[in-house]
Amino acid sequence: MLEATVSFSGEMNIIVGLEGSNFWRENAGERGIGEENGVSDLSSLPESCISEIISLTSLTDACRATAISSAFKSAADSDTVWEKFLPSDYTEILSRSVTPVVYSTKKELYFRLNDTPILLDGGNLVNQ
Repeated sequence: MLEATVSFSGEMNIIVGLEGSNFWRENAGERGIGEENGVSDLSSLPESCISEIISLTSLTDACRATAISSAFKSAADSDTVWEKFLPSDYTEILSRSVTPVVYSTKKELYFRLNDTPILLDGGNLVNQ
């Protein structure tokens, strides 16, 4: 089971969960499942909410989520998700790189850092 609490504009907290292929949401202590609660599937949730949920999973699950639907692909490819998989000191690593590391998304940066050694500190260290 996966559960996440998502805040919208700091005014409302909604807890959403995924159990197998079923999902539920809880608002103000009342839990509902599926269409009974006005939501027919997770794809109808806001992309930011889906991204937050996916970011709490594993790298493998995030990659698998791209196959569920176009909404999930967009959410799973978001910077919100991929920043969670980057090392916590990735900005420091980038600042110490001998050559600039070019990337347009956090997903691209993740794979760049994992697939290609980066020379650090004047070429004296290699980030692997």
